[in-house]
Amino acid sequence: MRAKQWFLSVLSLLGCFGLVAASAQAAGSDLKFCLEEDSPPYSYKFGKKIGGFDYDLSRELAARLGRTFKVQWFETENDEENIPKLEANALLSARLCHLIGGYPLIESALGGAVQGTFRLPDHDGQKRSERHKLFKLGVVTASVPYNRAVFAAIIGPGFSGKVNSLDDFAGSRIMAEVATLPGVLLMRHNKGALIDDTSHISPLKNLLKIMDTGKGDITLIGLHRFERYRFRNPQTKLRFAGYVLPLGFNLGYAALNTSKDLLRDVNKALAGMLADGSLKSFAVKNSMTLMAPQKPDVMGKLRLP
Repeated sequence: MRAKQWFLSVLSLLGCFGLVAASAQAAGSDLKFCLEEDSPPYSYKFGKKIGGFDYDLSRELAARLGRTFKVQWFETENDEENIPKLEANALLSARLCHLIGGYPLIESALGGAVQGTFRLPDHDGQKRSERHKLFKLGVVTASVPYNRAVFAAIIGPGFSGKVNSLDDFAGSRIMAEVATLPGVLLMRHNKGALIDDTSHISPLKNLLKIMDTGKGDITLIGLHRFERYRFRNPQTKLRFAGYVLPLGFNLGYAALNTSKDLLRDVNKALAGMLADGSLKSFAVKNSMTLMAPQKPDVMGKLRLP
């Protein structure tokens, strides 16, 4: 879901549509993952080109649990009509998958949903009759985190020096999106010390593409957005400067709260992959920066620095 680009949410159900605890199923049975089809380098399906970090991770996870790996590809937008956390809830509640990969571990994205019902997002194999069908929602819980979404300093060839804090943005041609969290943080920093160096653009425009033309030296943006841009534009001159804000949220797997046994097994397998270096190798393979999760596992209310 495009929601990975901002501080978002997601979720799920039980009832007459509830999932049977997946671990109770026989070894060798299908283990189905819901993955976004247009979210490189996390997960993607472009014709016959299929892959991504979450794709590789999920496939290995299924193998370690002795289950058959299956994927339900989906896509969603984050607007007034399409609410990512409710659509994710519906995917789980309609039993289209057992687990959703790359799920934001945010308090508001977990638990139940006051709406009670919601429709499915666009997904592979969708029937016309499903487009407006409402599914009863249940309660979403999550695995331990295995990655972290962060805001990062992205620089162009015109920037010289190292970036160790927002102070190092001073004196450069800063670019920021209007009315976004990174833009607000840049404007608030050190009582507005960066305002005079900053050019503001609409979020509807492609900030990174504009920077790639040489019109800016540095910006603060979601690291995943930059890595997706780099995936689509391998010749880009932009690069990750190595600095990230302390502010961020962890990513893990989402499941219904009836899948406690499955999540217990998932957590054990994730710990094993962290210990043997598999997580890192999947990140390297997909040209993705793996960020270590931070405590608490689940982020509560956002508090600006």
